[in-house]
Amino acid sequence: MSRARTIAVMALCACGRQVGDPASVPPGGGSPLAARGGAGDPGGGESWTLKSLARGAVLFDDLGEHRRPVTTQSPQAQAFFDQGLNLLYGFNHDEAARSFARAVELDPSCAMCLWGVAYALGPNYNIPMLPDRAHAAWDAVTRAQEHAQYGQPVEVALVAALARRFKGSEYAPPPEMEAYNRIYAAEMRDVARRFPDDLDVQVLFAEALMNVNPWRLWSDDGVAAPGTLEIVDTLESVLARDESHPGANHFYIHAVEASPRPERAIAAADRLPALMPGAGHMVHMPAHVYQRVGRYGDAAEANRRAIQVDARYLARVEPIGYYPLYLAHNTASSPMPPRCRGAAPSRSRPRASRPSTCRATSCAACRAWTSFCPSRCW
Repeated sequence: MSRARTIAVMALCACGRQVGDPASVPPGGGSPLAARGGAGDPGGGESWTLKSLARGAVLFDDLGEHRRPVTTQSPQAQAFFDQGLNLLYGFNHDEAARSFARAVELDPSCAMCLWGVAYALGPNYNIPMLPDRAHAAWDAVTRAQEHAQYGQPVEVALVAALARRFKGSEYAPPPEMEAYNRIYAAEMRDVARRFPDDLDVQVLFAEALMNVNPWRLWSDDGVAAPGTLEIVDTLESVLARDESHPGANHFYIHAVEASPRPERAIAAADRLPALMPGAGHMVHMPAHVYQRVGRYGDAAEANRRAIQVDARYLARVEPIGYYPLYLAHNTASSPMPPRCRGAAPSRSRPRASRPSTCRATSCAACRAWTSFCPSRCW
């Protein structure tokens, strides 16, 4: 596991809000998605359940225009699905899980809404699979398989591929999960070949490949890891057809930032904040490129704007899960120290402070996050 992911998990454990125990599975092993949730938010003393997730869901009006019609008769379920997908692309996985869970409440037969719950609760580029989510994720994808037969062929394929990502309802620790990530990537390659004109499918395939080698896409001397060039080619193909795809722009930055030519992502970095202006992480992401090409002032400005965006987000909702790590990352990254790339530190660089929006539930994450150089990670 990379240093970033190790520190992230340590921070999550310190927060006491993520790593579950057997109590996170309902008594008798019943469906966690059907279990009755108590007060509070998931991970704060109660199980990750459909009810507990959906309770906090709200519709935002600043997450961009990207839409993906799915099989549902509920316009509201469609709206929450679209929001969940955009939040996935913006790496706010737990808020995405909220949106997908609310979509399922509005239309329990929506296979893609259930797919979204399972996807959001699973592993991602920054955080491995967490123990208290495994049962709920598997239950969601199992239910999605039951309903997918009534949907579009691409929905059947996406759900079937996602089902291969998990070790059933059993938690798989990161070393074991690596095999499932490879299986899922292979399944998504087949889906991508079957649906070459579906840009979301292509982006999801690229992300699946990214998760096979998270933060190891390039060696320190600029050699691409196996699969990296396929990621780059896939995302460049998407951007050639739709340069406004939020996921493609975000993932392309990650795909080439550590390469010998990070400047390839300058256009994506310039576009990204306007595509999802209400997503703090997306507003922050240009900094990953700007600091690598010497645009330190622009990198610092991207982080300042991201902090402001997240402050507005926090004014509307109580974040759940590990998103506070991203809040801390923006603050620790702002003013993007050149020393992280081997340049001399700025004498005028102020010390990064803990964000004023950092609540008690996230302070451990903030402390852990600011303890290491942020520029290469997240």
